Amino acid sequence: MLKNVTLLTVLIVFSFFISAAQTSIKKTDLPSHISLIPVQSNGIKMFSKKYRAACLGYNKNTKELMLYGEVNDDEIIFLEKIKHQLTFYPENLVRCNYIPEKGIELCSTIPGKTEIICGIFSWKNESAFYEKEERSDISPSIKLRAEKLLQLQKPKEAMITYDSLKYPDAYVNTEEVAVKLLLSARRKAQEEAEKRKFKEAASFIQTIFSYRGWAWLEKIKTESELKSKFGKEFYSLKLDEFAEILTEYLKFFNESRQYDQTLALVTMYIRWFPQKADWWLLIGDAYYGKKEKEKAKENYNLYITKMKEQKKEKQIPDYVEQRLR
Repeated sequence: MLKNVTLLTVLIVFSFFISAAQTSIKKTDLPSHISLIPVQSNGIKMFSKKYRAACLGYNKNTKELMLYGEVNDDEIIFLEKIKHQLTFYPENLVRCNYIPEKGIELCSTIPGKTEIICGIFSWKNESAFYEKEERSDISPSIKLRAEKLLQLQKPKEAMITYDSLKYPDAYVNTEEVAVKLLLSARRKAQEEAEKRKFKEAASFIQTIFSYRGWAWLEKIKTESELKSKFGKEFYSLKLDEFAEILTEYLKFFNESRQYDQTLALVTMYIRWFPQKADWWLLIGDAYYGKKEKEKAKENYNLYITKMKEQKKEKQIPDYVEQRLR
């Protein structure tokens, strides 16, 4: 008698759970920690009857995965839990598809990266079974292409390629890349300057300074801040070499008659390298090119004074004296 009562109790409890499992619930009644993900089947029926489509439910708290049958637009029925070892980020869902020859493919991206993680679930007898995890990432190939362009001395093309990385900081050191781009651009600019193509020369440097790895420069206000950032050298770039690149950059602007570009930038450069006399020479040249001769003379005189203070009088170009007459 006792055995019969126990068996009856088990059957009642089992029947209760079966009944509960088959009870439809509204999609909107699911708790907020469960993400409901429709399985896109492109019109292919996944169930023989009763359910018109499949949905996966992901519990953000327990990381459990569940299969639901969709009854209509508003209601679903819980069918089963799916055992899995998938790394899944529901907030970064990429796709959830059913392909007959493959099964269900549930994919998401790693936060802050372009790496896609896909879980492959076989579909048998209207049940889902975890098979494997597949990973792919387009960013490493983009990075490799950019590096090859740099090796080919194509800094502008390399920068565009680096910029196409959706999450660059996750794949490259952008400040180190910025230095490599600048040194490559300097070589190209010097080649253009030798052909007296000064506008093109300036364009190489100007383009590279727009790269995200140089964004910190705008925040540098003083010489000491710049020295602190560089240390002995900033990756492969020494501070003196950086000053020479900036000097060449402004010379290219002056030679291509883009005087206002020189005047717009030189004030910032003076804050970084206040002892460098060349800035006043470049300012004088810019004003002379703009036919503002009094301002040109004022800055030429400042240049001469600084050169004398540094005992570099012999390095003063002859044209400065001629323009001061």
